[in-house]
Amino acid sequence: MPAAATSDSRRRLAGYAVAALGVALFAVPLYDVWDDTTALGWALFPSLVENVTLFALAALLVAGGVWLARSQSDGDHAATVATTTFAGTAATAALFAWVVAVQSWTMHELKPYVIALDAVVVGALGSFGIGVYRARSAGRRRDLQVERNRLAGLFENTSDAVATVELADGSPVVSSANERFRETFADPDAAIADAARLADTSLSSLLDGDHGGETTTREVAYSDADGVHELAAADRDAREFIVQFVPHDTDRGRTYVYVVATDVTEQKQLAREREANERLGLLHEYASKLVNAQNRDRAAALAREAIEELYAPAAVRVVLDGEVVVGSDDADTAFNTVADVGDRGRIELAAHLATRELNAVNVLATHLDDVLGRLDYERELASEREELDFINRTLRHNLLNDVQVVRARLQTLDGADDLADHRDVLLDHLDRMAEFVQTMRTYTESLVEDGEHVLEPVDLRPALADVVDGTRNAYEDAEVSLGDVPEVAVSADELLEPVLENVLANAVEHNDKETPRVHADAERHGDWVTVRVADNGPGVPDDRKDAVFERGELGEHSSGSGFGLFLVRKTVESYGGGVELRDNEPTGTVVRITLPVA
Repeated sequence: MPAAATSDSRRRLAGYAVAALGVALFAVPLYDVWDDTTALGWALFPSLVENVTLFALAALLVAGGVWLARSQSDGDHAATVATTTFAGTAATAALFAWVVAVQSWTMHELKPYVIALDAVVVGALGSFGIGVYRARSAGRRRDLQVERNRLAGLFENTSDAVATVELADGSPVVSSANERFRETFADPDAAIADAARLADTSLSSLLDGDHGGETTTREVAYSDADGVHELAAADRDAREFIVQFVPHDTDRGRTYVYVVATDVTEQKQLAREREANERLGLLHEYASKLVNAQNRDRAAALAREAIEELYAPAAVRVVLDGEVVVGSDDADTAFNTVADVGDRGRIELAAHLATRELNAVNVLATHLDDVLGRLDYERELASEREELDFINRTLRHNLLNDVQVVRARLQTLDGADDLADHRDVLLDHLDRMAEFVQTMRTYTESLVEDGEHVLEPVDLRPALADVVDGTRNAYEDAEVSLGDVPEVAVSADELLEPVLENVLANAVEHNDKETPRVHADAERHGDWVTVRVADNGPGVPDDRKDAVFERGELGEHSSGSGFGLFLVRKTVESYGGGVELRDNEPTGTVVRITLPVA
């Protein structure tokens, strides 16, 4: 049977038992009326007047029992009342029975006046007990009022929102609260219950005495719209509180829980502003360092250092151009915050940040984007300077060589008998100078000045044949041969022949054999054509195969066009192709030039 049903049954049983006792006590005045009218010959009315008090007292007892049975009192409370009533009745009856028995045994007669006076003594003793009870009750009420007045004074004189929680019908309820508490929280009971839940504490346990005297504290946020919730879920209109649950046991066995809510919104805001200022100072410091960064990796490392100092120990990753340049490439790490570094990449942070913190990371990402843009611009300027310097050196080298030849030939014309040979040489060198100037013009317009590089179909076989013939004529001591070349047009421009000429000239000039042998051919593979230039020279070590295509590898004593393998690679790559070196068998080098079919 449920506990509530058991309590109701006990209450009704106790109440009706008291009512039954009252009905039984009606027998006392009824017997007296009967005895007065029959044995003493009294009239009925005087006898009823004599016993009206006893009838009223018995009726009150019956009414009290019925009220007790129908009240909402606890079953234990009703049983206590009934037990006390029966015990008092039994004790009084036993006392008067003792008096009657003693009078009958010792004096063989009853003394009704003495018995009545004994009732006065019993009444006096009962009155004394009632007086003591009333005095104690009044003392408890007075102490309670003093306690409440003291707490009320304490509550009203504090800037905190304070409330008192007590048990009422087994449930915690707010019994009192200061004006600040009721103004702050629209529903005090609900607010306290939610705060206790977030603090992982039980009000019922605290009120039952299971608290150990310890205060429970929790920081929460509150707004009228959302009630009490976690700080992390707070919107900008919510206020922040430190809520304390302070259990207090009185000397009379009662337990209260004082709930103190301290509004710390302004203090928190000031603290955040201080932190924001500190972060801004740190960001300015790292921004200054970023300005002096000499390369992309150093700039990314500085960005990571700044984030780690701001939000340690959260993991940080910097991704630029699809490559993880700082941090781990661990796919299991959850990066919750992302700040874009322009169109270059992003800064990722394994932490949930509020809007203020996210803004700080975005500021740093913007600085990083600006610095990377500056580095790119400086790198482009440096590249352009290198290009111009390279062109200058190439022009100076080749043109000065040809000018020296022309000057030397002109100096020999004085007194010379045969001018035809000198004229042919001069014209040949002037043609080479004009051709070289035109080649460099095309190069600068197409590759250096970032102009529109217009490609056109170029027949590979005649172009390669002309280059082989020219190389054979220029180097009479070398054996230069041409193998199979497919009938195909490649996507190129007028720089194609200087590219091929430079490759063949290098194959002859850097050959240490008595008779240099150079063989050129080509093969088509789908949409691509591979031109092969093989020689029997000393070969190129593996660690130099890429380096020969870098700037500065131009041979200043070369008798060729001076176009340089660097320009060969850059020109071929502008066509969409590529260049590589491989070893020849049994000795020498094979230059493989891959060109797209037009």
